[in-house]
Amino acid sequence: MPLPPAPEPARDNLGSQARTRGLESLRAAIDFLWRQQADDGGIPSRVYEVLKSGQSTTPLVLLTLLQVPAEVVPIDEARANRAMDNLLRRLDRRGAIGFEREIPDYPCYATSMALSCAATMQRAQWKQNWAPAIAWLESQQFKAERGWDGHPALGGWGMGSEAPRVPPEPGHVDLSMTRRCLEALHSCGYERDSSAFLLARDFVLRCQGPRGGFIYSPVLARLNKGEKLDGTPMGYGSATTDGLLALLALGYPPNHPEVLRGVEVLRTMHQPHENPGIGRKIFQAFREALKGYYRAGASCVFHILGGPVGWRDAMVTAIADEQRSDGSWLNKNRLQNEDDPLVATTHSVLALSKALSGGGG
Repeated sequence: MPLPPAPEPARDNLGSQARTRGLESLRAAIDFLWRQQADDGGIPSRVYEVLKSGQSTTPLVLLTLLQVPAEVVPIDEARANRAMDNLLRRLDRRGAIGFEREIPDYPCYATSMALSCAATMQRAQWKQNWAPAIAWLESQQFKAERGWDGHPALGGWGMGSEAPRVPPEPGHVDLSMTRRCLEALHSCGYERDSSAFLLARDFVLRCQGPRGGFIYSPVLARLNKGEKLDGTPMGYGSATTDGLLALLALGYPPNHPEVLRGVEVLRTMHQPHENPGIGRKIFQAFREALKGYYRAGASCVFHILGGPVGWRDAMVTAIADEQRSDGSWLNKNRLQNEDDPLVATTHSVLALSKALSGGGG
């Protein structure tokens, strides 16, 4: 059956006042992030012990800065190359980043984002240098040949472990980490009909609820934060942005029915001041705790697929209103590390850059 014609995203003009304010806010934020760079090129947290090595925060910040369109704010190439050198030095013998200390620093996140940075910058011999990272990410996917056939983790990715996990305990497996791994592999040339993507597709679609929104994990049902309908967890904001970005990384076109269902749900629930769609009382704090993460993801989705009328203006205003005098942001809620200005500011930079890079007024 042929797909319906791809919808044209509605042009959403950004007012001149909001554009000027947004650009000022973005430039100050980018300056703040670069000021956090250490002499070795890394960009470490100054708040959380696990993040102080910079293993996961360096690729998070660098990848975000690389996604800011050059016509909005051009990248500082010297600083970006120093950060990239730092990441290349951190690849261990397996091809992973994140195992330098006793407590792993989000290895699948760190490795996949570093790989995405390498694919974006495409420096000399990048494919050869980063081939071990590709192989390591492939090894971390839950596959049938490792005993995961029929398990809800099949096709997804977890936090990452030194050796691939075997049944019965998959550990923490979720849509957010799976999306980052898919984006990294997509940036390296993986296509929709590759074996890894065919397997991941089913995992991602298992996260999509009957209304079109996405849940956080089909493995850890207790962590799904949306409301329930007849006992079935419904989608909510941050998970739905991850689901849609995962589908796009898998090669789904904007007019695919699953993409259309998901983006319509996101447009309907969208709120620029919180992570929307949190239904269960025990998770209400995540409306605030995941605010920055949601804004970044929603802005990426709406920039590509079109958002609700006025989303650019509202996003720029909501974010700029909360900026601190040093150019950073700080979420008072500690649940998701957004009380670290490095993390909160990185999310704000990505959201601002996407809101500013279209809909000129």
